[in-house]
Amino acid sequence: GSLCSECDGKERVIRLPLSKRWQHKPWLACPFLFFYDRMKPINLNLREEAYEKLILLSGSPCVGKTTVGKYLFEHYDNSAYLDGDWCWCVNPFSVKDKRLRNGDKSMSFVLSNYLTSGFDYVFFASVVLTDNKIRENILKDITATDYEVIGFTLTCSEETLIKRHSKRGDQGNTNFHWLHLPPYPTDIVINTDNKPVQRIAQELNRHIKR
Repeated sequence: GSLCSECDGKERVIRLPLSKRWQHKPWLACPFLFFYDRMKPINLNLREEAYEKLILLSGSPCVGKTTVGKYLFEHYDNSAYLDGDWCWCVNPFSVKDKRLRNGDKSMSFVLSNYLTSGFDYVFFASVVLTDNKIRENILKDITATDYEVIGFTLTCSEETLIKRHSKRGDQGNTNFHWLHLPPYPTDIVINTDNKPVQRIAQELNRHIKR
């Protein structure tokens, strides 16, 4: 058995708890070391071994990606946030611009920078995530390693999208193209109809914090 200066140098028999007596084996040990070991605190802080988390917020324009993304960013300590629109802010803007995909490279660079800077949570919101190929290319070009990706697709009804489109002050008819695209295969789909941002954030939080 283990001996220490707190004891008289003799091995002692420590009886097992009732739940262990079925083993019929006495425990030879130093009483002081035995009880000292029992009093050691359990370390529940696993962040040192956990991966950084990259949280993707996909969905149609006006579905609530930016609102939810900013809310989560403001309520998570040691977090970073990127809105994909920041990476290709040009005038005039056109989806036919041959340089458009250069913005994806900027997204990969910024996300890489965040993930290698020690942030526990990196939130990334962009409509381009609705395109599977573009999403995969952005993730492929991230140079960081050992991080976890959690993808969400936010959705709502056409009626809700029209109201949000109008409230934002966008001109022209509401485009439902992105709303009806199938979510990325591994995404968690969150319906945002008639929900305040706090409730939507709670739903996402259950998956982020698991």
